[in-house]
Amino acid sequence: MKSKKKKRIGRLLTYGMFILLGVTSVSVTSKAAYTSSDGKWKYDYYAGDDTEIDITGYCGADKVVTVPAEIDGCKVIRVKGDDIINNNTTSLVLSEGITSLYASTSISTGKEKKTLTSLTIPKSLASLDVGVLDGCTDLTTIKIADGNTDFAVEDGMLCAFKPDINDDDDYEELSDEDADVKCIIFAQSKKGNVTIPNDIREIDECAFRGSAITSVTIPNTVDYIGFQAFMLCDDLTTVKMNGSIDVRIDMEAFAEDYQLKAFDIPNNARL
Repeated sequence: MKSKKKKRIGRLLTYGMFILLGVTSVSVTSKAAYTSSDGKWKYDYYAGDDTEIDITGYCGADKVVTVPAEIDGCKVIRVKGDDIINNNTTSLVLSEGITSLYASTSISTGKEKKTLTSLTIPKSLASLDVGVLDGCTDLTTIKIADGNTDFAVEDGMLCAFKPDINDDDDYEELSDEDADVKCIIFAQSKKGNVTIPNDIREIDECAFRGSAITSVTIPNTVDYIGFQAFMLCDDLTTVKMNGSIDVRIDMEAFAEDYQLKAFDIPNNARL
């Protein structure tokens, strides 16, 4: 892990030098995107290693998609989920060995509905971008392999464990002793009345965005509600927070919730 982190830092420093020198575009010699022998996958080599690949596109038409652990003799490390999930896919299975499911674009601005109903996460997966699952309001089956310590499902909500750090902390100084906090990262398939569990510390960006919830009760254990976390919840009428809660609410967390009539927010909330 440390070697990969150093590579990322090195690349950032290199790009910074180009900017300081006034270079606005950089030509990088690299291999063009490849197509797998079965014609289903587009991929690039991962971090310059010709034995590991980063899937960048899906060319198949299957509704039930399993991303293999290897393609053409190379290990699959990362998967760009956009092309797969946006392709009328109903079920996505990630094979063991895949460490990251990421999105190439930011979250959408509308309410584009996707057809995904089932997601299987392997033990190896450690990173999942918020934008990948945005719009998957029918995603009600999430399976996580035994031994995965980065994700959990609680009451139908996908949660991630993140380092408990302050805004001014240096990521590079994190150690194994840093405690993790439990965050809801996807709950767009939730409906009706929702009570956030007491072991949740954060409600992440877009977590409930576009869901069919009608009310939400947030305990005083939650100290952060992310950007657009409850945006576009057309049926949401009531938000209740415990009076003693000390919570930071990000921009547009409850934007465009036009039916919201009862908003019980504590005086010490930080907006």
